[in-house]
Amino acid sequence: MHLGRGWPRKQIDRCGWLPSELLMLGQHVAALPAFLSLALRLGSVATEPTFEDVLRHLKRGVDTSTWRHMLLQLEVDRAWQATSEAVTFEPHIADAPTRADLRIRASRTFLVETTSLSRSRADRRWERLEHELWLRIQGIQATTGTLIDVEMTADMDVEVIEAWLVEIERAAGDTARDLPAIVPSAVGQASIRRDRAGDSGSTFHGGLRTTDGWFRLARTLVEKARQSKGEEPVWLRVDALDGFFQLTEWPSMSWPDRLTRLSDATSYALKGADHLAGLVLSSSKGVALGETNAAQVDNRFDAANGTGVRRLVAPHVARETAIIPLGPAATEEQNAWADAYSAEPAWLDEDLGLVGLPPLAEIVGAPS
Repeated sequence: MHLGRGWPRKQIDRCGWLPSELLMLGQHVAALPAFLSLALRLGSVATEPTFEDVLRHLKRGVDTSTWRHMLLQLEVDRAWQATSEAVTFEPHIADAPTRADLRIRASRTFLVETTSLSRSRADRRWERLEHELWLRIQGIQATTGTLIDVEMTADMDVEVIEAWLVEIERAAGDTARDLPAIVPSAVGQASIRRDRAGDSGSTFHGGLRTTDGWFRLARTLVEKARQSKGEEPVWLRVDALDGFFQLTEWPSMSWPDRLTRLSDATSYALKGADHLAGLVLSSSKGVALGETNAAQVDNRFDAANGTGVRRLVAPHVARETAIIPLGPAATEEQNAWADAYSAEPAWLDEDLGLVGLPPLAEIVGAPS
């Protein structure tokens, strides 16, 4: 796969993790298309001189953010394969000390800055503390013969939780105490009862969290605009992996409403960044369990202020993409981005054909 036969071991030894494209291979139906796509895309750029630095860095072992960054670079390269004259990696920005991620020469030449927006540290901390609390509750249940229903109502304060767990364990272990009993705290309450035959088991309800998803995205766009400022036009390509597409009002909105709100907010946040040509915002490829019929998933909406595309990329894997131009000069590129992501489900079979292999369906269906 152009990373070297011993790369997986080196990656684990140096960085302690393996990408899901390798780790899930053989465990999930969606993993094979992802693995093949990665291998084919790496093969298509392995001899590209401007990709040498990226490949050299990969071979040494990388963290998750660097891996996602590389995947986005390869994805953008693939998206413009049919409509560009040339794509180069890590180009210098004229009159600036920094590099862009790609330079694309099509009807005009422009740069692309890529990034992924992951979950916030606060969200990850909350999830970790809730998981640790759940494990502790499970331990108390096992040693006291009780069932404990937990309802979280406030932010996770470690000191409060520790004191609360002491009270829960004391109440659950007190055989002389009448149960059921409720143990309240500043972060929630626990309802304790004896574990009896036929009981359906305990429950754990985490606290409700709210956050301003647009604020984090806008801050990322502004930072990327600052980094990429120069003479050449720049498109921003962002994967929102923080729940923007799944955990906000986005799923309940129509494409016209989505594009209008996203276009207005993007234009406001990036006011004065005249070098920016537009934004391509995607959910990345996400698991869509049970989805195998493209006719029930795929849709596209085109408007002057943007284009929305949803595609079943592979069985059980879907992507949503919003393309927002930031001026009339970007209209042709807006359409090219939209056409590329509309055609994404066909990329893998096309790439397999280029190296003399049959379509994925034949590979999967062929007898062993």
